[in-house]
Formats: sequence, structure tokens, C-alpha cells
Amino acid sequence: MCFPQRFAAFKDVLMGNGLDFSEEFLVSGDYSIKSGFDSMNELLDRNLGITAVFAVNDMMAIGAAKAVLTKGLDVPGDISIVGYDGLDYGKYFNPSLTTVKQPNADFVRSSCDILLGIIERNSKTRHIVLETRFIERESCKRVN
Repeated sequence: MCFPQRFAAFKDVLMGNGLDFSEEFLVSGDYSIKSGFDSMNELLDRNLGITAVFAVNDMMAIGAAKAVLTKGLDVPGDISIVGYDGLDYGKYFNPSLTTVKQPNADFVRSSCDILLGIIERNSKTRHIVLETRFIERESCKRVN
């Protein structure tokens, strides 16, 4: 699994909200739109009664939404979809994509600062946590 911390956080949030995690709801892909489309079709074919999907990135979320729409279902009426990255493209997709935005510019800047510190000053590695932001758009509906 490529994003073990992201996956662990996902499971923690589920359990913290009284929701169970089951491997049967997990499908792996290659982070592309096509992979999201194929993975979502696989989940839909399993008839699991899915009402929400959290994709590992925005591209897979867009592919998943397309699969849902292709099957004649509604996003978010039948299935809510959330991506991760905060790509600008997601706000122009229909329905616009709900996402978790990570601060990419800060990530690059911090990584370069740490790397230069190691190279130039022989400093030790550091662990930095950058804030993410939840951006609610049209692909996700609230549940009361």
C-alpha cells in the first residue's frame, strides 16, 4: 500500500465514528482515472450497498464518479464520493468533487529545506506535519 499513513488515518476516522472497516470494500488501483472507473465498477458489481467512497486521490475519485454515473446512479444522491489532493480540475468536474486538499507548495518547500539542510549543514532529518483542508463540494451529501 502506497499511502499507509493515509490509510491508517482513514480507518481511525471510520472507527472513531462507530463505522466498521471491512476489506471487502477495499479495491486497489494505480491512481489513474481509468483505475478509479474500473475499481468502482468492481465494487458496484459486488452489490455491497455502498453509499459513500473515499478514493486515495482525486483522479481515482473522478473515475469512480464516472462509473457511478455510467450505471445510471446519482452522485451524491446514491453514492457520495470524496477524493484526496485538492486538484483544481475537481471543481470543474460535474458534480464538482469534494476533496481533502493537501498543501503541495508547502510540502515541496519543506522537503527542499530539509534536504538542503542535510546536504549543506549535515543536519538531521525532521518530521513535519502539514495541515490539510476538507473542501466540501457537490459530490458528497451530508447525512443527519
